[in-house]
Amino acid sequence: MKDCIIVTSIVEIGNAPMDWVSTRSIYSHKERFEQTLETIESIRKYMANIDILIECSPKSEYMIELEKRVNIFVNTYPNDIVRNCFNKSIGEATLIIKALDIIEKMSYNHIYKMTGRYVLTEKFNKNNWSDELVNGCLTDIYSSSNNPNICIHTFFYKIPMSYVSVFKQSLKTFASENTLLPVEHFVYKVFEKTFKNIPEIGIKVRWSCFDSQYET
Repeated sequence: MKDCIIVTSIVEIGNAPMDWVSTRSIYSHKERFEQTLETIESIRKYMANIDILIECSPKSEYMIELEKRVNIFVNTYPNDIVRNCFNKSIGEATLIIKALDIIEKMSYNHIYKMTGRYVLTEKFNKNNWSDELVNGCLTDIYSSSNNPNICIHTFFYKIPMSYVSVFKQSLKTFASENTLLPVEHFVYKVFEKTFKNIPEIGIKVRWSCFDSQYET
C-alpha cells in the first residue's frame, strides 16, 4: 500500500501580518515557486510515494506547472483564511483538512505532512518513519520562555492512516478555538501517548519571513 504526503504550499502569498511577525514572506512569487519545485523533486528522490500539493494561489503559469508535477492538486485559493489568517497555524490546519477530505476516501498506509519550499536531504531515512505510531521531531521553539509548550516541528511529521479521522477532528477543533497556540502543540497533545520522537528529520528548513536556513 502506498503512502501519501501533503505539501502545504502558498506560492502567491498574501500580505496580511501574522501574530508574531509583520512580513509573511521575503521571497518573491517566482522564488517561492522555484523553491516548491525543489520540494517536490526532493520528495521524488527520497520517498517513493504519492504526493499531494495543497496550493492556495490564483490560477497562473506557476499553478499549471505545479499541477503537472504532483499526483493530486487541490487549490484552496478562495479560502482567505488560508492566505491571510492572523494565526498562520489556523491557515495551515485549514489546508490540511482540505487534503484529508480527499485522503479519507482513498487507501494509504501513512500520511506525511511537509512544509512547502523545504527540502529533504540525504540524511532523511524513510525507514525511521515506518512504524504505526505518530512520528515527528519535538521542539519548544514555537513557545515563549515564559510559557513553554512542547510541539511537533511543523516541517515534517507522519500520521498513520488509522489515526487520520482523529487527526482531522483535532484540526477542526483547533481551528474553531481561535487560539494563538501553534497547531503542532495541539496535535502533539492529542497523540502524546502514541507518539515517537525522531530527533533528526533530514530536511533543509527555509523560513519565509526572514533570511535563515538550516538543516535538522
